[in-house]
Amino acid sequence: MTRWIPRRLGRLESIDEGQTRLLATTDEPDWYCRQLLALPAHFRIVEPVELRDAASVMIQTLLHAGGRLPEPTNDSSADLLADPIADLAADRTADTAGGRSGRD
Repeated sequence: MTRWIPRRLGRLESIDEGQTRLLATTDEPDWYCRQLLALPAHFRIVEPVELRDAASVMIQTLLHAGGRLPEPTNDSSADLLADPIADLAADRTADTAGGRSGRD
């Protein structure tokens, strides 16, 4: 993990063999979230809530870009999804059940 994360993003802390924690602070959650999205690894944002909110908005933007969501409104608080990944997974399951692969 250390080869993918520049020191300016924070300090890495090993949790166990398969997990590493990134400890950091930022006053620019949107910028920081974009940096995290560029990482070739799965991750979960624990806190702060501002960073989680930034990630939710970016996820919605990416899902929209992929044709999975309608055009977002100007009210970002109304655009936050409760669980966009679960919604996407449910859509894929429905596609597969109908005989389609979900990759049309």
